[in-house]
Amino acid sequence: MTKAAISEAQRKIESGKFREAYEVLRPLLETEVPDALFLYSTFSLAGTESEAEFEKRSFELLERAADLGHAPALYALGVCYEVGDLVEANPIYAATLLKAAAEMGHAKAKFCHGLNLYHGSNGVPRSEGAGLALVRAAAQDGVEDAEEFLKDQGIG
Repeated sequence: MTKAAISEAQRKIESGKFREAYEVLRPLLETEVPDALFLYSTFSLAGTESEAEFEKRSFELLERAADLGHAPALYALGVCYEVGDLVEANPIYAATLLKAAAEMGHAKAKFCHGLNLYHGSNGVPRSEGAGLALVRAAAQDGVEDAEEFLKDQGIG
């Protein structure tokens, strides 16, 4: 039931039917289903909250879903901290979140953490081999930026 509801909500979001998506997600939000928290962080219902209120709610939902071990939320939160979106930039904390998401198999997080390892950036000790392995894994998962990075390095 939960997977079917999440899929239905995702389809409604993709077609711009946000109120209908919310109605599908509402019972799952009450029980803090991580996929539901994450999806609800991505949209606002017209006329129900200001932009600032939406951003606050969105960030709080991402944090809660990440606390529950949701890889896409860990990745999204990591990106927020990496670039300073909705929060003060903290690249070292971002690297921790991206590593956690990568370890859970999130493709884009594999690329980001792989770059941190490859370059030894954002507080991550340098490990070129481990970094390249993750970038390759991300490329195999279809992350275009990973494919481009490998080509640019003459590896791809």
